[in-house]
Amino acid sequence: MGWRQSVDLVEFRHAFARFVGPDKYRKFLRALNGEGRWRARLLYWQEEMLSRFAASTGNEMVTFEQVESLLRVCEMHHLELERDPEALSSRCRGAVTDYTRAQAEHFPNTDCGPLEMGRRRENYRSGRWYCPTCRASESEWRRRTGSGSD
Repeated sequence: MGWRQSVDLVEFRHAFARFVGPDKYRKFLRALNGEGRWRARLLYWQEEMLSRFAASTGNEMVTFEQVESLLRVCEMHHLELERDPEALSSRCRGAVTDYTRAQAEHFPNTDCGPLEMGRRRENYRSGRWYCPTCRASESEWRRRTGSGSD
């Protein structure tokens, strides 16, 4: 199995999740969805994990550019992330509040980074990736709590 344009998304995700185990897979996706697209690179432990996976399947080294689109999925809801070209993606998350605690637990992927990779010291970009179920959960939480903004 190679990681080229023709690779099946579901096949790749299942094979990688089986290889690393469900907890590490979720942790990998959480890190990618949280800051990875802003950095436009993987963390060292992610690179090591992908390297071991690639070696186990007889493939060459796997890079951020090769797998970012293959792993554009919500770790909580297992849904494909969607594009919102009009939204503002924010790298800064601010202080810990009731909202940020609820976000981490119930709707972590309302902003999975910019559609185009962020740059160093850049905190906002137009367009972002998001999970539709996380966005619906966020709206429900805001309605329930009467919270109109962060």
